[in-house]
Amino acid sequence: MVSSGYPYRELLARQFAVERRIIKTAVSAPNTIGNAETVQKWLGSKDVQNPNCVIITMYWHIARASLDFAAQHLHFPFLPVEAIWLAAASSDEQRTQRRRMMVETFGQNDFASRVVIECNGIADKLRGAYNPLSK
Repeated sequence: MVSSGYPYRELLARQFAVERRIIKTAVSAPNTIGNAETVQKWLGSKDVQNPNCVIITMYWHIARASLDFAAQHLHFPFLPVEAIWLAAASSDEQRTQRRRMMVETFGQNDFASRVVIECNGIADKLRGAYNPLSK
């Protein structure tokens, strides 16, 4: 599910060849619990374990959103949209520019840098190019 719909759906379709018909989007509910209830209705079950469902949201929102979804008996992997944006970069140079932009946006501090490192690691896993920082 993608709550900010169209731009993310197009990114997934163009950069990752995900079929548009399988990307479900919704207008965001007033809160995350409402979003979880919407997903639950779509999938038609009180206790859903659909291996084909991934929730895409902002990095900073994942921890709380996953708790809210779990409280509704929805257990899905979550991916940060920032990682998908990094993975979709057309070149290493563009990916570097996007990482810099993210650090600036997130506050240009050690925490912002760490968030970007984590999102970049996820992006590399999505691209099949992950190399651990330590071995």
